[in-house]
Amino acid sequence: MFEKMTDGDVMIYLRNTMLALSQLAQERQISIQLHTVIDGYGNIRAEDYAVTHYPEDKNIVYEYAPIGKESSRVDEWIYDIPPQSIRFGQAPREEKHGE
Repeated sequence: MFEKMTDGDVMIYLRNTMLALSQLAQERQISIQLHTVIDGYGNIRAEDYAVTHYPEDKNIVYEYAPIGKESSRVDEWIYDIPPQSIRFGQAPREEKHGE
């Protein structure tokens, strides 16, 4: 798909993606940061949550990682959470057995 786009088309696509993420950030009142590199690694952070794509094993992991506020609270980080547990502005919802 993208290989058929001109470089200018790619920049327009990226601009549109940026505008969509900016609108989402404004509507939800959250900060969003995105980082991707050539090897396929990608990470996006939305407030205290992140989702990361690890290309070597094609794994996608969601995590709760509260950083950048009063201090980095590493002891509160939770790795590999289900996306349905995410609640912006607070810790993830704990899943109850049998639900």
